[in-house]
Amino acid sequence: MTRGTTGRPPLALTAKDGTAYELRGWLTTRLYGQLPGVELIEPGVQLVEYGLDSVAALGLYGEIEEAFGLRLEPGAVYEHATVDELALHLADRAAALGRHEVAGS
Repeated sequence: MTRGTTGRPPLALTAKDGTAYELRGWLTTRLYGQLPGVELIEPGVQLVEYGLDSVAALGLYGEIEEAFGLRLEPGAVYEHATVDELALHLADRAAALGRHEVAGS
């Protein structure tokens, strides 16, 4: 699987103990781009409370696939409704697909 149109491989997610924390930051940064006017995103608050709709969710799915090569099921952001839950889901998906690596390897 390639990363975008550049032909680079997808990013590997690193060490399980740091992955979810790093993904929370990555997701929060991307959500600020998808949710104009939102000034603070708390990791435990449901994303729909910030105005996440299907258009913003699709944009986020595209960014996740582009960066990590992970395809999410259509309802993932509603099933894993907070940044914390979605970060853990992504880490679990990466581990299940063998995309999980130990940092520094």
